[in-house]
This record gives sequence, C-alpha cells and structure tokens, in this order.
Amino acid sequence: MLTEDPTQLADRVAREMAEFDRCLSREWLLTNGRGGFASGTSIGVPTRRYHGLLVAAARPPLERWMLLSTTLERVETLGVTAETPGFCFGDVFHPRGFDQQVDFAVSNRGPIGWVRFVYAWGDLSLTKSVHMARGLDEVAISYRLETTRPVPVALAVCPFAAMRDFHHLTRAFDGGFPFAELDGQLVVGGRDGSPRLLLRAEAGEGTRDVLFEPQPDWWYGFHYREEAHRGQDCREDLFMPGWFKVSGMGSVSFVLRAAADFTGEERAASERFTMVLPASLTEPESTVQERLVEAADAFVVRRRRADGSESTTILAGYPWFGDWGRDAFIALPGLLLETGRFDEAREVLSTFASAQQDGLIPNRFSDYGDGCDYNSVDASLWYIHGADAYLRNISSCVY
Repeated sequence: MLTEDPTQLADRVAREMAEFDRCLSREWLLTNGRGGFASGTSIGVPTRRYHGLLVAAARPPLERWMLLSTTLERVETLGVTAETPGFCFGDVFHPRGFDQQVDFAVSNRGPIGWVRFVYAWGDLSLTKSVHMARGLDEVAISYRLETTRPVPVALAVCPFAAMRDFHHLTRAFDGGFPFAELDGQLVVGGRDGSPRLLLRAEAGEGTRDVLFEPQPDWWYGFHYREEAHRGQDCREDLFMPGWFKVSGMGSVSFVLRAAADFTGEERAASERFTMVLPASLTEPESTVQERLVEAADAFVVRRRRADGSESTTILAGYPWFGDWGRDAFIALPGLLLETGRFDEAREVLSTFASAQQDGLIPNRFSDYGDGCDYNSVDASLWYIHGADAYLRNISSCVY
C-alpha cells in the first residue's frame, strides 16, 4: 500500500486550503437599480452579513433589508442523498456541497443579471441559477436536477429568512417569524410594520406541482468570517419556514421566486412576481471595456425624493454604502459621461442640487429618513467639477 510522503501531503493540503480561501474571497454581485442586490461567494458560502439572495430597499436606494439570506438544497436519487451549498459554523462547514461543485459563472449583461452554480455526483447533476432584474425587488432561483438514468429523483429547497436591516444580525426567538400560505405564495414576516418576504414556487417543464411542507425551525450560529476579520459581530441565526419539494423520473425542474413587500397590500401572486426569465444562460465574450461598462451600471440607481418623485443617483460602493456627494461626482465622469449616459448625469446633478444647503452639497443622504449630512469640505467642489465635465461633454456632442 502506497502512502503519501508527509512533506508532499502537507504541501497538497496547503494548496487545497489556499484554493479554498481564494474561492471564499471571490465574490459575485447582482443589482436591481434600486439599491437592492444579491451577493455571495463563488462556492455559495456566505462570509458577510451582507451576503444574501434578496436585499431590497424600502426607500430606494436606502433603508435596505436582508430578507432572503440563503437556501439549502437537498437532492435524492437511488443511493445518493446530498445537500448544497455549504455554511460556516465556526470551525465547521456544513454541508459541504461545494466539494461537488463543478462550475460557476456570473453575468451582469442585459436587463437580467444571473449567477450559476453546477454540482455533480456521478451522472447526477444540479444546476442552480440566481436571476435579478433591473427595477424589481425580486429574485428568481431556477433549479434543474437531472441524471442520465430513468430513475426516481427528488429535490427539496429550504429558504432561510433573516428579515432584518441589512446592517444588523438576526437572533433566534420563540415562535420564529409568522408565515402563511396565501393565494399560491408563502408570506413570511410582516409584523410590527416590517416588510414581508413573498415566496412562490413554479414547476418547470415535465415536473409535477411543487409541494410546500411546513417545518418551521431555526438554524443557529452561522459564522461570517469577513465580519470577524473586521472585528464585527459575526454570528447569526436564520429562520426556515419549511421545504419546497418536487420529484420525478430522470429529471425535475422548478423556479423559486422571492419578492419584497413593503406595502402589506393583498395582491395576486401574478402582480407580485413579474420577472420573465431568459430561455437559456449564455456567457458572451466581451472586451475589458464592455465588462467595465457592465460593472459601472451596478452603481447607477434610482433615488426616491421626499416629494415622491424619482431621479438618478450614484452609490458610493457595495455592499454597505449609499449615495455620497463627493464619491458621486468623482465617479460621474467615468460612470455616465464616458458611457454616453448624459440624461442620467444631469439627473444626478439635479438630485444633489435639490438637497444643497447654504451652498453645501450633502456628503451623504441618511440611511433612514430624508435627512442629509453636510460634513464634507470638498463635496461642493467635486460637484462643480462634475457639472463642468457634463457641460463640456454636452457641448462637444452638440457642436
């Protein structure tokens, strides 16, 4: 029996750990143009309190809520029962679905951004794709489980709800969040004026109806290592209302849709979930310039003003920043002028001009309410710089 040399073993383990750390540090981001987003790591393990599948803004682009944190998938067929993706609980990762991950891809091109994970166990494979569209507080997670053999297969998906301000963390409490099935959708939360998470499952082609099995419970002690590195509180408990389940022969597919509800109004599910998913996901080749333009688009969002009107603004960064004056006008020439988005550039100038006070451009808008902070010595100067760049670009286009 051959054994691995201790030195070679140590080197191999070190390489595997380095690759694992690299995957944990490789993050993806989808945005909806309203301050909301979905984000995570390339192997599906959340490492920040800001990693989640549906973060939505109650007062775009701010007052953001972490509603749907993550999902747990369980696949079953003859001789195989496995779960994905994986979560950190201190020194332990469970489950370890990332060990079976064979592909990862992400695209922000077009009106619907997506990220895709593929897992394989022999001839059994699971494809999970997360979709987020511009202008909607909605995310759609599509699944396809398939094998080359005509054998029974089953897929169960458990959503984990955080239902919190996205800067905070959730702690378990007696009873958990209220939830109920209503008009073909599962409604989670909504007490004390807080937003609701709406969930709806739609069977795919050749798949029978998706069944929901209530099983309310808490999972305790999710550990977010990037928060730990920042010296922040890094442990959270997440609530699971139950499981969405499908079964079939050879293959099954379904879509789990999640939407934020800040109104509490009773509306049909068809009015809540409006995203039209693409027929297929392709990864078009793109130049560095095209990829930069796609990345720039994530920071250009809509702001709801105090009078109810909307205009364009620029976020200072993800995951936690809002729209800051100096950052907006440092970035405006590259994000909007170089890309030819002059109307939106004018709106950004108008957004901040409407909030000026005694000649001062606000350093930042409040995360909560309609207040502003006027504590930047150079935000007004950067505003003038941005306005000058805008006028020069407009003049060159006209003449």
